[in-house]
Amino acid sequence: MNLSMITLQVFTESDADADAMMTWASDPRVVRFQRRYPFATTHEAMSYIQTHIIPHHFYRAICFNDHVVGSISVKPGTGDGEQHKASVGYRLAYEHWGKGIATMALKMVVEIVLKEWEWLGRLEGMEDFENKGSQRVLEKAGFQKEGVLHKFVFLKGEARDMVMYSIIRSSSSSSSIVRRDPVFIHLVLSVVSEKLVTMSASSSSSSQQNVLLFKGENYNLWSLKIKAVFRSKYLWSIVEKGIAEEPDNNRLTEIMKKYAKAICLIQQNLDDRVLLRITEAKTTKQAWDMLKTHYQGDTNNISVRLHSLHRKLDATKMKHGEKIEDYITRVLDVVYQTRCLEKRSRTRRL
Repeated sequence: MNLSMITLQVFTESDADADAMMTWASDPRVVRFQRRYPFATTHEAMSYIQTHIIPHHFYRAICFNDHVVGSISVKPGTGDGEQHKASVGYRLAYEHWGKGIATMALKMVVEIVLKEWEWLGRLEGMEDFENKGSQRVLEKAGFQKEGVLHKFVFLKGEARDMVMYSIIRSSSSSSSIVRRDPVFIHLVLSVVSEKLVTMSASSSSSSQQNVLLFKGENYNLWSLKIKAVFRSKYLWSIVEKGIAEEPDNNRLTEIMKKYAKAICLIQQNLDDRVLLRITEAKTTKQAWDMLKTHYQGDTNNISVRLHSLHRKLDATKMKHGEKIEDYITRVLDVVYQTRCLEKRSRTRRL
């Protein structure tokens, strides 16, 4: 089997992903050691994608040869004393068991989160004592067995023993400098506005290059840059407010030209998988609102995302050989995301 054909993709609210999910979510053999019971209909799968997977911090489809065959997720700790750790879980269609797919997908995820989540010190994997297959997956992916937790989980009417595995980030894994100095953080905050204005101005002059391609990450910064492009072309009002009233015949051609330019700009600057999320949009405003709702998130998970961003800011490190300008840019990215969410949180309370 060619394991290079394994990829991780973002789930979409599509019939295809819901149908694919049913290949394992409806199989009693796959969900035997999970809290939930097998799904009976694709409607249940679609509902799960919409309410659980889409808002999740990290939930990916495991694909083999471009076909969805399973899923894998990583959940950051949210309790007191758990700010440094996360837990991983995975599911795979029965027909693909024993082929190394789950192990390879897990290795890929471990590499991603250890690289991108600088605050992460401990990644846990916990499996049922009788689930020997999943335990072997963890071991092959580099997890170390720590021990058995007796009667640890109440699963489908029965207290079950669980086996705990983990990967611990080594303190020597990166030669870096941790900057937790409040004076330094204040300095960074003080230059946020100036930095963002510079970023916005530079983005509007690069419209001939596809430098604004949005792939589903850092939505707040992408939206800031693309707004500058819309404003430079006098298109932002159509995107933000739509066509407020029926234009007269003299202005109809002009309005339709602006509308066509605006929707073209949006589509040109979206990755193909992101573009699929707005295929049902009838107007530029609908397309923009759909992107904002999905990638900026609803108000229900703001506190969780803020908690994660605060941890990430606190744990941001300067990488070995990294320029100070690049380091500050990475910090500003987190600060800007935090400020956007805090602003939405204040609006919600009002």
